[in-house]
Amino acid sequence: MKPKVKKLIVTAILAATLGIMACGVPSWVSVVEGFAKIGVPIAGSIVDLVAPQLSPLVTLIENGFTALTNTLDTYKALPNETNLQAVQAAVTALNANIAQLENAAQIKNPATDAKIKGVVALISQLIDSIAAQVPATPTTKMTVKLNRATPSTMTVQDFKNKFNTLTAGDPRFHPMP
Repeated sequence: MKPKVKKLIVTAILAATLGIMACGVPSWVSVVEGFAKIGVPIAGSIVDLVAPQLSPLVTLIENGFTALTNTLDTYKALPNETNLQAVQAAVTALNANIAQLENAAQIKNPATDAKIKGVVALISQLIDSIAAQVPATPTTKMTVKLNRATPSTMTVQDFKNKFNTLTAGDPRFHPMP
Protein backbone atom coordinates (compact mmCIF):
# COMPACT_ATOMS: atom_id res chain seq x y z
CA MET A 1 0.00 0.00 0.00
CA LYS A 2 1.24 3.48 -0.80
CA PRO A 3 2.17 5.76 2.14
CA LYS A 4 -0.41 8.36 1.12
CA VAL A 5 -3.18 5.75 1.11
CA LYS A 6 -2.08 4.42 4.52
CA LYS A 7 -2.02 7.95 5.90
CA LEU A 8 -5.49 8.62 4.47
CA ILE A 9 -6.89 5.41 6.00
CA VAL A 10 -5.35 6.12 9.43
CA THR A 11 -6.67 9.69 9.31
CA ALA A 12 -10.17 8.46 8.40
CA ILE A 13 -10.15 5.91 11.24
CA LEU A 14 -8.97 8.53 13.71
CA ALA A 15 -11.63 11.01 12.56
CA ALA A 16 -14.36 8.37 12.81
CA THR A 17 -13.20 7.36 16.30
CA LEU A 18 -13.15 10.97 17.50
CA GLY A 19 -16.58 11.54 15.98
CA ILE A 20 -18.03 8.51 17.77
CA MET A 21 -16.45 9.55 21.06
CA ALA A 22 -17.70 13.12 20.71
CA CYS A 23 -21.24 11.91 20.07
CA GLY A 24 -21.20 9.35 22.87
CA VAL A 25 -21.17 11.56 25.96
CA PRO A 26 -23.19 14.78 26.07
CA SER A 27 -21.39 17.98 27.01
CA TRP A 28 -23.53 18.54 30.12
CA VAL A 29 -21.79 15.56 31.76
CA SER A 30 -18.43 17.37 31.90
CA VAL A 31 -20.05 20.50 33.30
CA VAL A 32 -21.87 18.56 36.04
CA GLU A 33 -18.71 16.57 36.84
CA GLY A 34 -16.80 19.77 37.42
CA PHE A 35 -19.51 21.09 39.72
CA ALA A 36 -19.74 17.81 41.65
CA LYS A 37 -15.99 17.65 42.20
CA ILE A 38 -15.86 21.08 43.86
CA GLY A 39 -18.93 20.33 45.98
CA VAL A 40 -17.04 17.99 48.32
CA PRO A 41 -14.40 20.48 49.52
CA ILE A 42 -16.93 23.30 49.76
CA ALA A 43 -19.25 21.17 51.92
CA GLY A 44 -16.31 19.84 53.92
CA SER A 45 -15.30 23.36 54.84
CA ILE A 46 -18.37 23.56 57.08
CA VAL A 47 -17.09 20.65 59.17
CA ASP A 48 -13.83 22.53 59.69
CA LEU A 49 -15.84 25.38 61.16
CA VAL A 50 -18.53 23.72 63.31
CA ALA A 51 -17.59 20.04 63.19
CA PRO A 52 -19.66 18.31 65.85
CA GLN A 53 -23.19 19.47 65.26
CA LEU A 54 -23.37 19.52 61.45
CA SER A 55 -20.89 16.78 60.65
CA PRO A 56 -23.48 14.05 59.86
CA LEU A 57 -25.38 16.28 57.42
CA VAL A 58 -22.22 17.59 55.81
CA THR A 59 -21.01 14.00 55.39
CA LEU A 60 -24.31 13.19 53.65
CA ILE A 61 -23.75 16.07 51.24
CA GLU A 62 -20.11 15.12 50.61
CA ASN A 63 -21.21 11.52 49.97
CA GLY A 64 -23.95 12.85 47.70
CA PHE A 65 -21.46 14.73 45.54
CA THR A 66 -19.28 11.59 45.43
CA ALA A 67 -22.31 9.46 44.47
CA LEU A 68 -23.17 11.96 41.74
CA THR A 69 -19.63 11.74 40.37
CA ASN A 70 -19.88 7.92 40.39
CA THR A 71 -23.25 7.91 38.61
CA LEU A 72 -21.84 10.30 36.02
CA ASP A 73 -18.97 7.87 35.42
CA THR A 74 -21.52 5.09 34.92
CA TYR A 75 -23.55 7.29 32.58
CA LYS A 76 -20.42 8.14 30.55
CA ALA A 77 -19.65 4.44 30.16
CA LEU A 78 -23.23 3.63 29.14
CA PRO A 79 -25.38 6.69 28.37
CA ASN A 80 -28.87 5.25 28.64
CA GLU A 81 -32.16 6.22 30.29
CA THR A 82 -31.58 4.06 33.38
CA ASN A 83 -28.20 5.63 34.09
CA LEU A 84 -29.59 9.11 33.45
CA GLN A 85 -32.33 8.38 36.01
CA ALA A 86 -29.57 7.41 38.48
CA VAL A 87 -27.92 10.81 37.88
CA GLN A 88 -31.28 12.51 38.46
CA ALA A 89 -31.78 10.54 41.69
CA ALA A 90 -28.34 11.60 42.94
CA VAL A 91 -29.18 15.27 42.27
CA THR A 92 -32.55 14.88 44.01
CA ALA A 93 -30.86 13.38 47.09
CA LEU A 94 -28.32 16.20 47.18
CA ASN A 95 -31.09 18.76 47.03
CA ALA A 96 -32.93 17.12 49.95
CA ASN A 97 -29.74 16.94 52.03
CA ILE A 98 -28.86 20.61 51.51
CA ALA A 99 -32.39 21.55 52.61
CA GLN A 100 -31.79 19.60 55.85
CA LEU A 101 -28.47 21.37 56.35
CA GLU A 102 -30.08 24.77 55.83
CA ASN A 103 -32.62 23.98 58.54
CA ALA A 104 -30.08 22.49 60.96
CA ALA A 105 -27.49 25.28 60.83
CA GLN A 106 -28.36 27.15 64.03
CA ILE A 107 -25.08 28.88 64.92
CA LYS A 108 -24.95 31.25 67.90
CA ASN A 109 -22.01 33.39 66.75
CA PRO A 110 -23.36 35.91 64.19
CA ALA A 111 -20.13 36.10 62.16
CA THR A 112 -19.79 32.32 61.98
CA ASP A 113 -23.52 31.99 61.23
CA ALA A 114 -23.18 34.41 58.31
CA LYS A 115 -20.23 32.45 56.88
CA ILE A 116 -22.04 29.11 57.25
CA LYS A 117 -25.18 30.51 55.64
CA GLY A 118 -23.08 31.90 52.80
CA VAL A 119 -21.36 28.56 52.19
CA VAL A 120 -24.67 26.67 52.41
CA ALA A 121 -26.23 29.13 49.94
CA LEU A 122 -23.26 28.56 47.62
CA ILE A 123 -23.78 24.79 47.83
CA SER A 124 -27.49 25.29 47.06
CA GLN A 125 -26.55 27.40 44.06
CA LEU A 126 -24.13 24.68 42.95
CA ILE A 127 -26.86 22.02 43.21
CA ASP A 128 -29.25 24.27 41.28
CA SER A 129 -26.64 24.64 38.55
CA ILE A 130 -26.23 20.87 38.42
CA ALA A 131 -30.01 20.30 38.28
CA ALA A 132 -30.33 22.80 35.46
CA GLN A 133 -27.75 20.87 33.40
CA VAL A 134 -29.19 17.36 33.83
CA PRO A 135 -31.74 16.69 31.07
CA ALA A 136 -35.04 14.91 31.44
CA THR A 137 -35.35 11.35 30.19
CA PRO A 138 -37.96 10.41 27.60
CA THR A 139 -40.17 8.89 30.31
CA THR A 140 -39.41 11.14 33.27
CA LYS A 141 -38.63 14.75 33.87
CA MET A 142 -36.06 16.29 36.16
CA THR A 143 -38.07 16.96 39.31
CA VAL A 144 -35.55 18.71 41.54
CA LYS A 145 -37.18 21.88 42.80
CA LEU A 146 -34.56 24.56 42.38
CA ASN A 147 -33.69 26.49 45.53
CA ARG A 148 -33.51 29.73 43.57
CA ALA A 149 -35.75 31.19 40.91
CA THR A 150 -33.12 31.03 38.17
CA PRO A 151 -30.24 28.57 37.93
CA SER A 152 -26.80 30.10 38.01
CA THR A 153 -24.68 30.45 34.91
CA MET A 154 -21.52 30.36 37.00
CA THR A 155 -18.56 28.22 36.02
CA VAL A 156 -16.56 25.94 38.31
CA GLN A 157 -13.94 28.68 38.68
CA ASP A 158 -16.68 31.21 39.51
CA PHE A 159 -17.87 28.95 42.35
CA LYS A 160 -14.30 28.59 43.63
CA ASN A 161 -13.80 32.36 43.51
CA LYS A 162 -17.09 33.00 45.31
CA PHE A 163 -16.16 30.47 48.01
CA ASN A 164 -12.75 32.12 48.45
CA THR A 165 -14.40 35.54 48.72
CA LEU A 166 -16.96 34.28 51.26
CA THR A 167 -14.31 32.72 53.46
CA ALA A 168 -11.46 35.21 52.97
CA GLY A 169 -9.65 36.17 56.14
CA ASP A 170 -11.00 33.25 58.17
CA PRO A 171 -8.11 30.87 58.97
CA ARG A 172 -10.54 28.01 59.56
CA PHE A 173 -11.23 27.86 55.82
CA HIS A 174 -8.77 26.75 53.17
CA PRO A 175 -8.89 28.67 49.87
CA MET A 176 -9.74 26.69 46.74
CA PRO A 177 -7.16 26.91 43.94
